[in-house]
Amino acid sequence: MNVKKKILISSLLSIFMFVAISLSTVSCNTNHNSKTEEDNAANKEAKINKSQKEAKLLVLASKNYINLINYSNYIKSKTTITKKTKSFLESFEANLNERFNHLKELSKHELVLLPNTTKTSFLDKKKTTEEVEINQNVYLTELNTKINDQIDLMNKLSEESNKISISIFASEAEDFLKENKRNIENIIDKS
Repeated sequence: MNVKKKILISSLLSIFMFVAISLSTVSCNTNHNSKTEEDNAANKEAKINKSQKEAKLLVLASKNYINLINYSNYIKSKTTITKKTKSFLESFEANLNERFNHLKELSKHELVLLPNTTKTSFLDKKKTTEEVEINQNVYLTELNTKINDQIDLMNKLSEESNKISISIFASEAEDFLKENKRNIENIIDKS
C-alpha cells in the first residue's frame, strides 16, 4: 500500500508540475505576445510619422521648385540681364521643370498632393520714383540663396526618405542644384 501511495503521490506531483509549467509557459507567451504587439504598434506609428514627415518635405520641395522656376522667369524679364545669362537661365529652367515633373510623378506613387505651378510676383527691394536698373548679380545672388534652400531640403529628403526612388531623386537633384549654383557663382564672378 505504501508503494501505491508513493506512486499516486508522485503521479499527482508530476501532473501538478506539468500543469504549473504549462501555465507559466502560457503566461510567458502571453506577455511576449503583448510585448510584440506593443513593439509592432510603435513601429507602425514610427513609420507613419516618418511618412508624414517625408510627405511634408515633398510638398516643400515642390513649392521651392515652383519658386525657383518663377524667379528664373522673373530674372529673364529684366533688361539688365545679359544674353548669356538669359540662355543659362532658360536651360536651368527647363531642367527645373523636368525635375519638378519627376517629383510630381514620384508624389503620385506616394499619394502626396503637391501644389501646382502658379504665377508669383517678385518685387525689387530698391525702388524709387524712377525705375532703378539693378545689376544682374543682385538677382543671381538671390537665386543662389533660393538654390541653397533647395539643396538643404533635397539633402534632408534623401537622408530621411524610406523609399529608394525618392532618395535617389533627391540626391540627383542635389547634385544638379550644386552644379548650377557653381555656374551662377561663375557668372557673378565674371561680371
